[in-house]
This record gives sequence, C-alpha cells and structure tokens, in this order.
Amino acid sequence: LKGAQAELASAIEIFRDHLGEDHIETLRAKHNLAFMQFNSELYDLAMQTMVSVLTGYNKILEPTHIYLSRAQLLMGRIEQARGNLAEAVVHFEKSKATTENALGPDNKHVGGRLLYLAIAQAEYGAHSAAIASLDEAQLIYDDLFSLDNFNQGDIRVYRAYVLNKAGKREEAVALCAEGMAILGAAMQPEDSYYQEWAGKCAEIGA
Repeated sequence: LKGAQAELASAIEIFRDHLGEDHIETLRAKHNLAFMQFNSELYDLAMQTMVSVLTGYNKILEPTHIYLSRAQLLMGRIEQARGNLAEAVVHFEKSKATTENALGPDNKHVGGRLLYLAIAQAEYGAHSAAIASLDEAQLIYDDLFSLDNFNQGDIRVYRAYVLNKAGKREEAVALCAEGMAILGAAMQPEDSYYQEWAGKCAEIGA
C-alpha cells in the first residue's frame, strides 16, 4: 500500500504541475490518496489531505455536488477513527444534507449516510438522536428494498449496535439475529463485512 500511495502522490504532482492545484483531476487523486491514508490508519495525514481536497472542491463545485458529500463522509470517518466524535457527527450531518440536495431525500445513499451518522451519534452518547437517524433511514430502505435485501439486514445490525449502546441489550440481540440471517443469505460467510458484523453481534450477545 505504501508503494501505491507513493505512485499516487507522484501522479498528483504531475496533475498539479500540468492542470493546477484546484483542477478536479488533481483533487480527485488527492481524495483517493486520503482514502489510502485512512485505510493505513494514517488518520492525521488523511485529514490534512482531505482539508485540502474539501477546500478545493468548495472553490470549483456547486454546493450540492456529490463529491462534496463524499469528502464530508470520509472526513467524518477519519474523525470517528481519531475519537473526535462530535466532529464526526458534524461531518456526517453535512454529508447527509449534501447527498439529499444532490440526489433527493429518498435516495439509498441518503440512507447510507444516516447509518454512518447513527453510529457516530451512538458512540458520542446521543442515543435518541441515533435511533431517530435509523428511523429515518428505515423509511427510505422500506420504500426501496424488500425485506430479504442486503440493506435490510445492514440496517438491522446497525440498529442492534445502537440499541446496545443505549442499554437495550435484549432488543439488540434479537435484531442482530434477524439482521445476520438476512446478511448471511445475501453474502458469503467468509466475506470480511459479514465477519465484522458477526463479531460485533457476538460481543453484543456475550
């Protein structure tokens, strides 16, 4: 991954020299670099890169552009990983609002942003707000997805995580079982995402 980051950093220098610091291709490459840095747990460096990216996006894009939403989402994830939960909540709220303006309030990506927001709110201790975010996402998902759809399993394990944080363990255990059954039918048990939630649900049930 370090080699890939170095190659991308070199490409960014070429884009910067030939296209300019705030050209969309330069900014997109920097956004990709920040994602690599995030996945390498270089959170401070990733945030530094994303601040530059968001500044550039704000100069050249309309306020409703989906790239702004993606930047805000990644910044929320970085702040969450750094333990800055209040800042993470703010970024996720902005990402959700931008996504609504870009794609409409009933788009599946709005629901996805709400899931990120709910987890950050729950970890911050704002349990009622987290449940409200999940309720809003559930309305979107119920309009878009059948009960056996992956996304319906996804939101159930997210809700289980939030309810457990709120001290409602029995409800959380039941939702984990329901959600994992849907996820298990939609994906392979060895998939990393399935394994991640299986581990979390095991902790909730322990």
